[in-house]
Formats: sequence, structure tokens, C-alpha cells
Amino acid sequence: MSSNNKQQKRAKRAAAKAKQNRVARNRSTLTLPSIDEFFMSTTERGLNDELFEEMADAEETSLSYMMEVFLDDELLSMVAQNYSARDMQHYVDGVLSTYRMVSAGATPDEAIAWARGEEVLEAYLTAVQIKMAVAGMDDTEE
Repeated sequence: MSSNNKQQKRAKRAAAKAKQNRVARNRSTLTLPSIDEFFMSTTERGLNDELFEEMADAEETSLSYMMEVFLDDELLSMVAQNYSARDMQHYVDGVLSTYRMVSAGATPDEAIAWARGEEVLEAYLTAVQIKMAVAGMDDTEE
């Protein structure tokens, strides 16, 4: 017969394994809202208001700088980690067009055209290149 100590260890391992299985099972049932629901929720709760103010201030300097501010947004980072590339593009279009409607009083059609325009795309690509260059410099300093 096993010693009392071995039985206790075995029971602890079994309890730890059961807990691990429960946690894994609960994670798999967690579902994210659709990207549209997520966007509407953040907009309705005013979670983009501060971002829009920072973007407006940055846009006075340049459109590329405005995009850098946008790329630093925590919600954008969360979308990138949890949603598909297609959903992320949909979210980006939504945030940028909403920003344009708020900051410039554009109509929805004008805002979408602006968000998908060449000037905005170039600014976005420039901001990404700057972010990558800065990230590369941070990696070499470590």
C-alpha cells in the first residue's frame, strides 16, 4: 500500500490536473463579440474620445504623426491580438471614419473616402515604418 505522503501527493496532482482541465474548458467557451459589436460598444461608452483628442492634436503636426498616435492605441492592440486581419481592417476603417466625422464634421461617405484615401494610407505606412524602426532601435539597445 502507498504511504500516506504518496497518496497526498497523488491527490494534489489530480486536483491540479482537474483544475487545469476546468480552466481550459472555460477558456474555450469564451466568445468575443463581433467586431461591429465591439466597435459600437467602445464608441457608445466614449472609449475613443481621448484617442480622438490626441489624434486631432497630432494631426496639427502631420497626418503621419496622427497615425502614430492611432497605432499606439490600446484598443487597436487588443483588436490586433484577438481578431482576424479582416476584422482589424474593418475596425480601423470604423475608427478613422468616426474620427473624421467628429474632428472635421464630415459626412459618413466623406469620412470613409478620407479613411480609405491615398494620403491616409501613405501616412499609415509611414507611421508603421517609424514604429518598426523605433522598435528595432529598442531591440539593439538591450
